[in-house]
Amino acid sequence: MRMNKVHEKIPDAACDPNSRASLTWWFGKTWRKHPPWGKSATCELRIPSIGATAFESSPTNPIAQIHFIAKKEYDWPYFSGTLSSGLSFSGSNTVSLAEVIARYGAPLRTLTYRPATNVASITNAMQFQQQQEAILASGESLLMIYQSGQPYRLHYPARGIYFDIQDRQVHSFRIFKKIEPDCAANGSQPIRTETNRTSSAAGSRR
Repeated sequence: MRMNKVHEKIPDAACDPNSRASLTWWFGKTWRKHPPWGKSATCELRIPSIGATAFESSPTNPIAQIHFIAKKEYDWPYFSGTLSSGLSFSGSNTVSLAEVIARYGAPLRTLTYRPATNVASITNAMQFQQQQEAILASGESLLMIYQSGQPYRLHYPARGIYFDIQDRQVHSFRIFKKIEPDCAANGSQPIRTETNRTSSAAGSRR
């Protein structure tokens, strides 16, 4: 579905130019500078009732990836519902890394992130990025951890989902088109989400 058509299905959806709080933005493979008064580089879709956001370069673009906040923090909207895997979110309950692995399987690969502090480590960071992209393009599941051993992201590209992890709990997740190991484009659809709008849903608090 195109970004500017979502409001026809979900009344509280809004699609607007993204605010430029920074003087740079990520454009493909490089950072680009722009004046704060320049034309916005992206459009943001917000759906408060299900705690979802998405970004595209044009409001007429189909949505490639959508981001769901899974924990109740401050007054930010959060996702309240159940994934097709059976993982259930309400904002106030916590979903652990162990629960995700139990539902989706143990990750086949692990990568350790090391901060870039000098020329040598910058080279290593570039190699890390290339490794990550190659693994995800293959469709293999991937756990990403810090040097401390703390996990921060768990990818399941063949399932069309990845989870952001904080303190071994799911903070947010993103859904996108599945990546098939042998054929990247075979018409697969993203993982379905079922929203359960209850009295605790974000939309009822706003």
